[in-house]
Amino acid sequence: MGNDEVQPKKTRSLHEILTELRELTHRDGALHSISEIIFRDWTLTVDAIEGRIIDHPAQRWSTQKLNNNELMLLLGLAVQSNSARIYSVLPTDDVFASEADRILRELH
Repeated sequence: MGNDEVQPKKTRSLHEILTELRELTHRDGALHSISEIIFRDWTLTVDAIEGRIIDHPAQRWSTQKLNNNELMLLLGLAVQSNSARIYSVLPTDDVFASEADRILRELH
C-alpha cells in the first residue's frame, strides 16, 4: 500500500464519542454556546410587512441543523456538570458549535 492512499478513519465507540461530547458540554460557558447553536438553527427570519418567512427553504429544512434529540443530549450532558462555570462564564472562543457539529455527525 502506497503512502498516498488514504487510510480509513477508525470508528470510535459510543462511549468514546459521548465522553468527548460530555467534556465539551462541561466547558466554561457551554450553556451560552448551546444557546448560540439554538439561535443559529432554530431562528426564522420573518418579513413583518409581508407576513412570511424569508429564509430559503433549503436553510430551514437543512439536515445539518441541530434536531430535538441532539439539543436534548447537549443540554442533558451540560446540566450534569457540577460547575457553575458552564453558565456563569462567557465562552472565550467560538469553536463549541463546530466541535459539537463534528461530534454529533460522528455519533450518527
